[in-house]
Amino acid sequence: MIEKIFVSEVRVRLLKELILSDEEDLHVRELTRRIKTEVNAVRRELDNLESIKLVIRVPRGNKVFYSINRTHTLFPELLGMIGKEYGLGKKLLASYKSLGDVKFITLRRGYIEGVKSKNKKEVDLLMIGKIDIEKAEKLINEEEERSNTQINFSVFDFDELNFRKERKDPFLMGILLTPKVMIVGSEEELTG
Repeated sequence: MIEKIFVSEVRVRLLKELILSDEEDLHVRELTRRIKTEVNAVRRELDNLESIKLVIRVPRGNKVFYSINRTHTLFPELLGMIGKEYGLGKKLLASYKSLGDVKFITLRRGYIEGVKSKNKKEVDLLMIGKIDIEKAEKLINEEEERSNTQINFSVFDFDELNFRKERKDPFLMGILLTPKVMIVGSEEELTG
């Protein structure tokens, strides 16, 4: 879907690689290899993205490396789009209706970026509604195996969410205050 919004498929693959990469800085040849396209197309798109300061160019010795500018004003929106198009976000978006009466699904922003949680109690995935736990766990387990990462998740029904919000439950407040990407529902409704 995102390829239909952006004109260049190379640009989309390049953004995905820069945003989701474990490595901070990537060389042109490495980017070309990873996204399987021509080096000139990668250079052209890097120049375009650098011109709007979405990509940062870092010369080191006789090589040039590139990284995504995580402070750019468009970064949160791009991360949200990428988070819904790949990995767990894509699976959740495609199958949330089969999980029950789902009101909200959020993914921790750091999870999408591949940043390991510093706090083992930090929640990567929050689901609110009347959720079929067995189906949700199956989907999560499949993604854990595919990505070789543990996904910390919590599920609340709508009444429990409201009860915890009224009581300003520290566990829920921690989740709500953590930067997130909404997969289903709006953040205003979730936090309001």
